[in-house]
Amino acid sequence: MIIKYRDMAGALERLQELLETYFGKTRRIYEESREGILACLFAFSRDEYYVRGFNYLERFLADFSEKRIESNSYFISISERKSGYEKIPELYTQAVCRFQKFFFTGYGSFVQQEEKEKQVADPAQVPLKNFELALLETEARQALDLAEQSYLYLKEQKDSLPDNVKNIFFSFQIAILHKSDGTEKLLEREAEQNYLWLQFCNFETIEECYVCLKKNISAYFENKESFLSGSLKIDQVIRYVRTGFGDANLSIRDIADAVGLTPQYMTAVFKEKTGITLGQFIRSTRLEHSRRLLEASELSLGAIAQASGYGDANYWAKAFRKEYGMAPSDYRKQGQQR
Repeated sequence: MIIKYRDMAGALERLQELLETYFGKTRRIYEESREGILACLFAFSRDEYYVRGFNYLERFLADFSEKRIESNSYFISISERKSGYEKIPELYTQAVCRFQKFFFTGYGSFVQQEEKEKQVADPAQVPLKNFELALLETEARQALDLAEQSYLYLKEQKDSLPDNVKNIFFSFQIAILHKSDGTEKLLEREAEQNYLWLQFCNFETIEECYVCLKKNISAYFENKESFLSGSLKIDQVIRYVRTGFGDANLSIRDIADAVGLTPQYMTAVFKEKTGITLGQFIRSTRLEHSRRLLEASELSLGAIAQASGYGDANYWAKAFRKEYGMAPSDYRKQGQQR
């Protein structure tokens, strides 16, 4: 018998007391505990088994099933009964294999015998392609429904290896990661995948895999919606700058207040959408306007600087030289010679 118990302070002692209550002084010739798992090997003579052992086990499992004991803290895997000490390795292996079903059932259940028909997950039955399409088409409800459909199918495939099922859930998560370009701040791609796989490896039950996947699906669509909304706002930012750049006191805070975004979020989304910072866009807009005025007007350099949003003509001249490779006066002369 292998028992997984919730590994909390005093839990092992309570479990051993429970076994003592049901099995008394029966011969437990082997007992080992580690990391929330207790393994026991019972040995009886044939007569002892039918007089005591069988009855002890039946009463224990009946009370477990009927929740007369703290069932939600335990999962129990029981091997077959065999004669001969030479069968011990086989029985232990059998109990370990049955123990894997904890991944599918969680606490509050036990496995005493195998199903006659093997239930092994078929990846072809998992609608990963449709899930990817739902992500692409921004169909949040459909993506969540497909994830639930996959979870309910996989939960019944109790003869599958847990790692194989985790890998299927991980494939859904990688699909989310690949479709997340431009919608959220991600770690470097390979490091992010490694982190996610370690996260799935640490899950003990299929329920944990499903809960994590649902959370990440919801986060994906929330980020997607936020990004799309932010993109519309950025169009407003661009229009605001193009009409208000002449104000030398124009600030990031003014623009953010005008479009209803926080300065931090606005500047981050602007850079992600346009590839340049908002400060660079304001500067290029002002310098482009001043360049046109130099070509098409007789305004003084000081007036052009002021009309372009520069309160300091010298600062404007330096910025102009850096952008176009010559002083504003030289640029005007060059244009007049054409």
